[in-house]
Amino acid sequence: MLLFLIIIIFVVPRIYFKYKDPSRITDVDFDAWIAEVEYNDSVYVYTQDLKQDSIDTYYGKNNSKKPYKENKNQSKVDPVYFKFNPNTVSYQELIKLGVYGKTASILIKFRDKGAKFYTKEDLTKVYGFDEKLYAKLEDYIIFPEKKQYEKKQNKYFKEKKPFEIVTVELNTSDTTELKKLKGIGSVFAKRIIKYRELLGGYYSKNQLLEVYGFTEELLEKIQDNIIIQDTNLQKININTADFKTLIRHPYISKEETNYILNYRNAILEYTDLNILVEKEIFSQENYNKLKPYLSLTDIPHH
Repeated sequence: MLLFLIIIIFVVPRIYFKYKDPSRITDVDFDAWIAEVEYNDSVYVYTQDLKQDSIDTYYGKNNSKKPYKENKNQSKVDPVYFKFNPNTVSYQELIKLGVYGKTASILIKFRDKGAKFYTKEDLTKVYGFDEKLYAKLEDYIIFPEKKQYEKKQNKYFKEKKPFEIVTVELNTSDTTELKKLKGIGSVFAKRIIKYRELLGGYYSKNQLLEVYGFTEELLEKIQDNIIIQDTNLQKININTADFKTLIRHPYISKEETNYILNYRNAILEYTDLNILVEKEIFSQENYNKLKPYLSLTDIPHH
């Protein structure tokens, strides 16, 4: 009789497990499975405690999440509430807070996989962390690292100086002053001054649009911050100017330069600037642009 009992206890289980249905979960299979615990929308998270739940088969991807049941064997101890960071809280601390061991294990494993909680609501994604438990702990959840980040961000924005409101005189300013204007860097500052020298000074803000690369949008941004007080433009005496002086001006072409010089040689001296239009050396439009820079006599430039 004793021999028969020994055979039943030791031999029969080995024969059963050898020929059992391969779809059943073995301890080895189960351990391998839970070692790959991940939490996402299609794979459910389980821990070592699930061995006690009589799981016979894996849950399919399309199955609904298994309702969480509290472990009746866990001793009921009044929870101790304190502030905690879900990204650093320990298993023991979670138990003190009233979190069941199964849920605490899942949270820790979820975190060990590299996951991180960014909001309080993220905790409800953890299997077993239901609305009732969340309601009890919501006021105690903190994110110190998030506050530190926001503090640094606020510090950055507080220390960042607002753009200085300035007024710049277009004909006397240097590159340093021009760069105080919104949207004007070193390149544009140099171009503005270079074109000012070629013209002999600005008499209109719109002349900035003739600067290479300058746009109407940029002019609109700075027009309230620029003024033209110095209208003492550098004049060109068309009775004495040579070819180099005339053609250097942006408003005078090579052909127009030759016409001015040839006609001057014919009449010896200009007595009226309007003759430049009458003789069709310039169109009325181009003459109007150029006229502020022309003179019949030498005028000293201050």
